[in-house]
Amino acid sequence: MSSFRSYVWDPSLLISQMVCMQTIFYTTECAALIAYSVTGFTPTLTQVFSLQALRVMVVVQLLATLSCGVAMRFVIQRAKQCLDFSCTVHVFHLLFVITLEIRLGPPSKYDL
Repeated sequence: MSSFRSYVWDPSLLISQMVCMQTIFYTTECAALIAYSVTGFTPTLTQVFSLQALRVMVVVQLLATLSCGVAMRFVIQRAKQCLDFSCTVHVFHLLFVITLEIRLGPPSKYDL
């Protein structure tokens, strides 16, 4: 029986889409940091996972979010799930930042 919107629960597809979106998010963040280094800014991986709000990182994360939004059109291909995946990307990033902060301490103590 066919329906207007047939959707099959596929956990492997969902996990691979989440991994793909996280990869796009962090790749874009790192590429934007490297591109910004032309101005004399010294990028480190510590800045990506820092709790401090730097002006540079605000712009970098806006670019990463914009690229994730464009990538969702091709990776997710369902408008109903785009909000779910965008929230998932940022919740995972928040969890990564909090985990690094708890495990390794403030960013001044380590340099990834």
